[in-house]
Amino acid sequence: MDIRAVFIDVDNTLLDFDLPSRQAIELVCKDEGIEFTDKMVEVFLEVSDMLWKKVEKGIITKADIYRDRWKLIFQRLGINADGERFDLLYRQKMNLCAVEIDGARELLEYLSGKYTLFSASNASHERLVGRLGAAGLDGFFNDHFSSQRLDVLKPDKEFFGRALKIAGFSAQESIVIGDSLTADIAGGKNAGMRTCYFDFAGKEDACQMADFAVKSLLEIKNIL
Repeated sequence: MDIRAVFIDVDNTLLDFDLPSRQAIELVCKDEGIEFTDKMVEVFLEVSDMLWKKVEKGIITKADIYRDRWKLIFQRLGINADGERFDLLYRQKMNLCAVEIDGARELLEYLSGKYTLFSASNASHERLVGRLGAAGLDGFFNDHFSSQRLDVLKPDKEFFGRALKIAGFSAQESIVIGDSLTADIAGGKNAGMRTCYFDFAGKEDACQMADFAVKSLLEIKNIL
């Protein structure tokens, strides 16, 4: 392949999202005097996933998530607390929480010896850089592209269009790796890039939308 640049998603691609979320929620609950339960994490992941899918479809904005997410969660759980404040504190904790996905570091070591690497995330720029730094993975990347920095969200083709322009690579010589069929795979396809779907959640037997599909990160070494 004539690939020269690799754009990699972070949440649930290189870094686990669920476990750090649990840790961050538990820390905020302790600080705010709210009883922490496993059900709280379950509802959080469900509500957060639902809202992010709406963001990717352009139905709501990221600001709507930050305002409404924990309000909805607390309503479901019957908890009387300030949801907007809780979300702010949760995001502050998450910026420094990092748990690597199996094979992430080995894959980055391998890829960085052959390609120019870029992170590509819909997260805030602070969280993107902060979590990669906390994991000690930021040094593998030439640059970091967040929706905040580019002022557009995946899967809009302008996300990768703007990132490619700054990075100095064409779509034809670039590939996107990520766990989201909408944000990463559709986003990369919209920009004319090749794509590799990482089936982190084990929900898809195959992904015809992507050029490649893997169930573990180290399988990517057989592709690139």
